[in-house]
Amino acid sequence: MSPPALTLPEELMLLALDPASGKPRVRARHLRYGVAAAALADLETLRFVAEDRGRVVPVSPPPTGEPVLDAALALFDAGRPVRVSRWVRGRSGAVADACGRSLAARGLVTVETRRALGLFPVSRYPLLSAGPAEAVAADFRGAAKMGFPEPRTRMLAALVSAMRLTRVVLPSGGNAREIRRTMRALSRELWPAHAVDRLIKAEAADGAG
Repeated sequence: MSPPALTLPEELMLLALDPASGKPRVRARHLRYGVAAAALADLETLRFVAEDRGRVVPVSPPPTGEPVLDAALALFDAGRPVRVSRWVRGRSGAVADACGRSLAARGLVTVETRRALGLFPVSRYPLLSAGPAEAVAADFRGAAKMGFPEPRTRMLAALVSAMRLTRVVLPSGGNAREIRRTMRALSRELWPAHAVDRLIKAEAADGAG
């Protein structure tokens, strides 16, 4: 029997984790944003949420049948609409933790938790085997060569771009520059990725100020 398919947040986390250390290959906060937005994307595909003028609206209660998505759906306050960027920023830690636990339950990672500065719990997710992450990366590169023909691969491309993960998963050379332009355009077009892109740009602007 083949293993169950990964959710989009799980795929994205596997793409973003360093195979040896389990550390994110982008800023940890940006990984959490991306994973949370990926959960929203999957929930929209399954018709559990909808986007309306910059707000995400829960339209069906759990369960979805997927632990990560059920955890994300449970984070809506009494089913009320909320601005997408606010939900992604405020709920990203909980969704990322659920995603790490789900990957551990699948036997793909281990969970290591320590306390930063002796106070704040920080989790890492070392891969038990590089194979699944390499397969996800190979599938991504294959989709890139074909111009991201499916809605799911377009969303994954948009999120990878929004998180500033592109250069990690897409080697230079060939038509990589054209592919990156396509990915940037998708990150502005698809609302879950657009929310991540705006959050990261706002943080950069605040830091510059």
